[in-house]
Amino acid sequence: MKSIKFLCLLVAVTFSTIAWANQPNASNVGHKINGYKYLCMEQQGNLHDLEDKFNTFFGSIGFSIITPDEEEEMSEEERQYVLYGSYVYNTVPDGLDNMTLTLRNSKGKIVFSSTKEAACFVSVKRCANKASDKIINQIKDLNYSFDPTLVDKGKKSKGETESAEETAKEEKLKLARQMKADGMTTEQIEKYTGIKAEEIEKL
Repeated sequence: MKSIKFLCLLVAVTFSTIAWANQPNASNVGHKINGYKYLCMEQQGNLHDLEDKFNTFFGSIGFSIITPDEEEEMSEEERQYVLYGSYVYNTVPDGLDNMTLTLRNSKGKIVFSSTKEAACFVSVKRCANKASDKIINQIKDLNYSFDPTLVDKGKKSKGETESAEETAKEEKLKLARQMKADGMTTEQIEKYTGIKAEEIEKL
């Protein structure tokens, strides 16, 4: 009789453990990116094919990928569900290269940002792929599922606006330095970053 009770208890504990293990990670439930359904990647010259890679990934998890031209045609109501993506890749001599992906909403607030490192032994492009893979895996763990109730509809303050603009400018400067180091011309860098040629020459 005791052995039967023990067996029943063991089975109950086993099923409870399986059910607990299959529950979604509480920290991932209701993540802020779930409040958005569109992704508009900033046009940055498709450095190391990263724009294509991020567009393909976000499309695969349920985002609708739009171009800057398509975003301009949207209404204010639609824009509140857009995430604007930008990335910065930094080459560190004799060290670990790193990449940062930042997703902002239409008000300039950061919804998601992640920086990952990767050792570069063969080529910069391979290293960039390794770092971007780490960021992509991090986003996969968020189990994206669109939920319009999670979108941030609050108004941003003057301080938040200025801070977002400064951060965006710094990210563009970092990208411009990298593009310059990779041998791109001033005209190309100006075209893809919007930074004036005079500033680029000083980098």
